[in-house]
Amino acid sequence: MTGPVQFFTVSTASVCDEALMKRIALLIAVLAGLFVPACEEGGPSDECVPEPMCTPECPEGYCGDDGCGCPCPVCPTGLKCRDEACVCAICGGDCGECPEIEWISVEQGTFSMGCKADAANVDKICGTPDVLPPHDVSVPAFEIARFETTAALYAQCVATGACLASNTLGSSATGNNPNLRDHPINHVKWFDAEAFCMWIGGRLGSEAEWEYAARGTDGRYYPWGFAGPTCRTAWTGVDGCSINMTHPVGTMPGGKSPWGVDDMAGNVAEWVADHCHTEGYQGAPADGSAWTKEGGGLCRVFRGGGFGAGLEEARSFNREFMSGDLTFKDVGIRCFR
Repeated sequence: MTGPVQFFTVSTASVCDEALMKRIALLIAVLAGLFVPACEEGGPSDECVPEPMCTPECPEGYCGDDGCGCPCPVCPTGLKCRDEACVCAICGGDCGECPEIEWISVEQGTFSMGCKADAANVDKICGTPDVLPPHDVSVPAFEIARFETTAALYAQCVATGACLASNTLGSSATGNNPNLRDHPINHVKWFDAEAFCMWIGGRLGSEAEWEYAARGTDGRYYPWGFAGPTCRTAWTGVDGCSINMTHPVGTMPGGKSPWGVDDMAGNVAEWVADHCHTEGYQGAPADGSAWTKEGGGLCRVFRGGGFGAGLEEARSFNREFMSGDLTFKDVGIRCFR
């Protein structure tokens, strides 16, 4: 004899648990091929869910998409991902012997950054408004390479795959001329400069660090003082010194900065870490850090004036701007750490 029908009461809360229902709905959608969850960094979960019925492929040394909508694992320590391949990032081991770099220690201090002049002479001395207003910056201690990066040093980085070859078009290019190995590398993008400095265990300096290393604290206009460049102090276009070509690094001892850094005016200008702020220094950091901005685009700053610089371009407070994706014949690299 059949007994009475038993009815089971199920808690509404257990069935209608919102989180559980969402998981079930998502699973059904994935299995049906109707939805592929995206990997959103910083979301509820950084774990990527691959496309259904897909076998991921991540061969050794590959860092792109696994073919199923998810990224392959990050590159091992000491390597970086470039064009979906793991390449050298830092010297040592299989990434090349670390070169010897002469570093100069710059002690912490406060200096007046930018151009300072009385109202009657501000246009004559300062030139452009991007170097205004002068403002005090307190810079922590750091180290700076005594010399600009030479073509020989850069070639070592290129040989390991950590750096891309420089642009070698034009007679002034140093990257492919065996007779210019002791000249500064030129025709390099901002990203090339960043990659080289990373490879040697350094970084690009900030504008504030660069200017402090070039000027010290006494307000001088040039690394050596207030007088304009001569052929004994800087390899520039003044008085026809440079003959439109680079010069071996460290061969202008009369042009050293207060800290003993060579070639901070002339030869090649040097990329720094900052984004472009062409309107002036309003809102610039006062702690010596790089002045970057979210969504700042490709525009970057370079400092020091190159072999074509005139009196104004060679001044240590002068600022120049260019897309970091471009190269120029008298723009190169100096590293910091």
